[in-house]
Parts: sequence; C-alpha cells; structure tokens
Amino acid sequence: MVPLEDALSTCVAEVGESHSVCHTYCFRIRNNDIRLALRVRALRIRRVRARVKEFVRQNFGLHACGIAEVEEFSQRRTGDRLATVPEKPSDAVLVDGGRGAEAPASSADPPRAPGRRRRRRSDWRQGGTAVRQWNLTVLTTALIGIGGGLVVSVTLSRLGGPWAPLASSMALWAGLGLPVVVALRRARPAGLLRVRSIDLLWGLGVGGGLRLLQGWLSGAGYSTFPSLPSSPDSTAWGWLWSYGVPSILVAPVIEEFFFRAVILVGVYQLLRRGVGPLAAATTALLTSAGGFVLLHSAFSSLSLADGVQFFAVGAACALVVLLSGRIWGAVLAHLVYNASFMALAVVGTILA
Repeated sequence: MVPLEDALSTCVAEVGESHSVCHTYCFRIRNNDIRLALRVRALRIRRVRARVKEFVRQNFGLHACGIAEVEEFSQRRTGDRLATVPEKPSDAVLVDGGRGAEAPASSADPPRAPGRRRRRRSDWRQGGTAVRQWNLTVLTTALIGIGGGLVVSVTLSRLGGPWAPLASSMALWAGLGLPVVVALRRARPAGLLRVRSIDLLWGLGVGGGLRLLQGWLSGAGYSTFPSLPSSPDSTAWGWLWSYGVPSILVAPVIEEFFFRAVILVGVYQLLRRGVGPLAAATTALLTSAGGFVLLHSAFSSLSLADGVQFFAVGAACALVVLLSGRIWGAVLAHLVYNASFMALAVVGTILA
C-alpha cells in the first residue's frame, strides 16, 4: 500500500506531464488537511465541486463543506490513471494504466465518473474549433483576392465601352468571392449562417436608417431626385437591367460576406483571446468599415460626406453581425440601402 499523499502526488505529476481537453483539479479538504486530486470532465467549477463533494462523501464520510480549489492542470488522456481511496484515508492505491505494476484494487474503490463530452458551441463569438480555422491564412487569401480583383476591375472600367461597367463589377465580385469560398470550405463558424426572422427587421431598420443618414449628409432636402445614368450606347433603362439590378442583388451579398464575415470574424477571432472580446470586436469593426471605404475610393474620389456615409454603412453592418452573431441582417441592410437608392433613381428618371 502506498501512503495517500505519495500516491496522489505521483498521480498529479503524471497528469502534469500530459495535455488534454479535460482538466485535473487539485482540492484541499480543510477538515483533516488531506490533499485530494480528482480528474473530472466538466467545463464549470460548480460541477467540479459537486463531483468532489460526492467523491469525499463516499470515501471519507465527511460533509466536505470546506473544499476549495487549489490549482488546475491541463492533460492529454494517454491512459487510465486515478487514485482510489480505501475506507481508511491514511492509505491509497495508485492504478497506472499500462505503464507500471497495478496494485490490487480495494472493494471500496469509487466508481469512475462517466466521461462528459464537451458541449458544442453555438456562437462563433465564444470561440470554437470552426472559427479558429478562419486564421491568418484566410485573411491573407482575402487580401490577395481583393487586391487582384481591384487591379482587374479598375483596368476594365477605364477601357470604355458598353460592357465595361458590368465586366468591371464581375471582376471585382470574383476577387471578393474567392476568399469567401475558401473560408467557407475550411469551416463554417457556429451560428454565422443561421437565419432568423428578426434579421428582416435588422435589415429594414438599419438599411432605411442609413439611407436617411445619407440623405441628410448630402442635403437631399434641397436637391432633386437622382436619376439613372445614360449614354449614347445605352439607355437609362438598359443600364438599370444590365448593371443596376445585379448591383442590388449580387453586390450586397458578396461585399457583406467578404467584409462582415471573412474580415470581421477573422480579425475578431485572432484578437479575442489576446485583448478580450470588446477590444477585438472594436478592432474588427474598424478594420471592416475602413476596408469598405477604401474599396469604394478606388474607383472615384470621395467627398467627406461620401466617406462618412460609406464608413457608417460598414460600421452599422459590422455592428449588426457582432450583436446578432449572424450575417443575414447585414446582408439585408446593405440590400435595402442599395435598393432604396435605385428606387429613388427610378422615380427621378420618370419625373424627368
């Protein structure tokens, strides 16, 4: 028989040499100053304390009201190692699974606690295996994709011709869409693609509010309705069907998945553990909104009001994703924002 303190110290030493998802908590029973090492699978200390109390009650007959957590070890389960306590607390038997001689077990050995599976996370904002796959590799792919898409898109837009606007947009969408596909093939963060009916309210409220803000910043109360652009090669209605409608339906989806999914979520998960959720969310929001402004400034010079408006759109959509944990509210808000301008332009063209 091995003394209790030696047996438990050996068990804890073996546990400390390994690594795992479960934890070993070392407790002190104040009643008789006995150190007790117990390995349990639990994510909350309340469950751990309950298990320790039951363990002590069965083996020592004490109420164990003075149990306090001393320290915590990480371990990888490489064998069955646990200290079993006979009826007398002065002795113990150490059972070593596979690496040493196994001492005879006492009839009073406690039953092993059943293994508990780690509960799958339902929100990417809390971390998880899936969201950790959106790492520097995904962000690097995003930078390469947007850089290549911008070069090709700007080049095509300056060539002229009736096909240039649509070809330029398609090149940009391809550059933004490729990193999105790569990221979603690697993993799908928990809850990001979930759809809820309240997302429709997010979209209508935020999108309509952003359009009102744009009208206030641009002095819409003192100007005429916007109108659809036209050229000798294309009528206003031809431009609407060939370029306007795709911009309403396609652009919000691709841009939001790029900036508010890949960029926002990627930056957030990289910084969350290091600086905390609030600082990580703020940095991710500013990065996403700033990139959105830079993207639109690549095609034409922006006034101060335009820059503020684009930043407001990016920040508001990012905030929707951070608050709800879902992407579709931001997509709908962007769609409502674009569609409302097209509706005003159609009205202006008809009145003109």
